[in-house]
Amino acid sequence: MTDLFEQHFEHQNVPTTVAEVEAILADLELIVTGDHFVYKSGEHGDAYVNKNYVTLFPELVKHIARLMAKQLRHRGTELIVSPATGGISLGQWVAHEMRVDPTLSNPLFIYADKAGEDRFVIRRNYDKLVSGKRVVVVEDIVNSGLTSRMLMTEVERLGGSVVVLSALYNRGGRTEDDFPLPNGSDCPFCPLINRQLRKFPGDDCPLCQAGKPINTDLGHGAAFVAEHGQPKAV
Repeated sequence: MTDLFEQHFEHQNVPTTVAEVEAILADLELIVTGDHFVYKSGEHGDAYVNKNYVTLFPELVKHIARLMAKQLRHRGTELIVSPATGGISLGQWVAHEMRVDPTLSNPLFIYADKAGEDRFVIRRNYDKLVSGKRVVVVEDIVNSGLTSRMLMTEVERLGGSVVVLSALYNRGGRTEDDFPLPNGSDCPFCPLINRQLRKFPGDDCPLCQAGKPINTDLGHGAAFVAEHGQPKAV
């Protein structure tokens, strides 16, 4: 993986388009296909976006963030909020790239902590910075959209206005309709990469029916196998 990364960056072959970002993610095996995965939702699928490995390479995150920041022109962004822990690195880089570009705004960055299964909360006195601000929520991977909706709810509860939901990878086929705002409108949704990956109900998965082994290194496969065992062909 390190050698592949050096091939892309030691000669300044940095990504400047979404297609180039996707190619690098695939080369570095940050997008894994042709396997059998269990997702957090309980659904199964044959591809996985390994977001935890993206942050191994700060240079890559920086250039991804630059492309995401360019999508936020003319939004008047005053504050960027990301979920802990996976979204923190990306959100910080997006804020940085906006702050060093004179054509963009100059936002602060904060993050929210998960509180149970159905809520994110903004703590650490960050909550005092939200009221009256134009806020962009920055996510890494959007699947069901639940985390994004919880973040948006917390921002609005504290008196902020969510003006955009930005994401690196929309793997769940979400649209603006999935992110309603309190005023009845839909939140603008700006994913850098839009690729709906196949997914199947856990109790009706063709990969399980074919007896394809579940990957226990990525996603939630290890817990699934510990409880149910590896699938057997039917």
